[in-house]
Amino acid sequence: MSYELIILPKEWFFSKENVAERFEGLTNLINKSYDKSRFKFGIIESRRIRAPTALLDDLLLTDAHDINFYILLGPKSTFDILKKKGESIRDFSSEPTNLSECYDCDIPDSQVPLFPLENISDNVTVSIASKDFVLETHFLDRVLATIGIRSYHHFTEKNPEKAEVKDLELTAFTSYMRKTGPKFLDLVIKRCLLEEKYFSLFSDRPLSHYSSIILHADCIKEHRLVEYYTKNCSFEPEDQEDIRIKVGQGGSGSLGTFDLGISATRDFHVSFIKREIAVR
Repeated sequence: MSYELIILPKEWFFSKENVAERFEGLTNLINKSYDKSRFKFGIIESRRIRAPTALLDDLLLTDAHDINFYILLGPKSTFDILKKKGESIRDFSSEPTNLSECYDCDIPDSQVPLFPLENISDNVTVSIASKDFVLETHFLDRVLATIGIRSYHHFTEKNPEKAEVKDLELTAFTSYMRKTGPKFLDLVIKRCLLEEKYFSLFSDRPLSHYSSIILHADCIKEHRLVEYYTKNCSFEPEDQEDIRIKVGQGGSGSLGTFDLGISATRDFHVSFIKREIAVR
């Protein structure tokens, strides 16, 4: 039994070839998970990614950003057995109409014991996808979780030659199996951020140049994400006040927009959290 960790590097995101085809699977994957909070709390009305061709804009990615996207795949042999029994049918492309349908692609609790994660670091194959890689159905069928990590867009190094802290930002953190998200984050930190081979995708400087890595995250307070990240993922609040997003600013009618046209039903707050990772 072997898990797979696929890294989508910056070159994958900014390749000009077959953009809609390459981005379709990732768009569906992100949206399916984010729909859970959309229906559960009823604050954000629009989907996380408007369309495959809008993926870069909706994730606030430009050529100036470094980005790696990590995808955890469960063992193929396990999914093959479940498929033969008719117990693994997942369709990430279907848009849910209610909260229950948002969980259609989650691994049922009865199957969770089939995917032990206790020693996953010793039982995972890490690979970097080519720029023309397509996240096709046979990959999507095995997805357990995703994490996007990019260069921190709020941060500018004043003295780059002396800076010993690498600031990065978490995005598109999704999970399709109970209690998998925090374990996958720890796996990405151990096998990717703290391994020179994969850390080099973020930095021209060697990992040994840094004393620590700080993962930052922005999250919607009303979605109870501050509590989730601090309790389960070792984050702590940033020394920065929450930002209140007022519905109606710059928009017409009773709805306004936040962050490139995302519609909301009422005001909400963005909170800022971080996790410091010791390098040496």
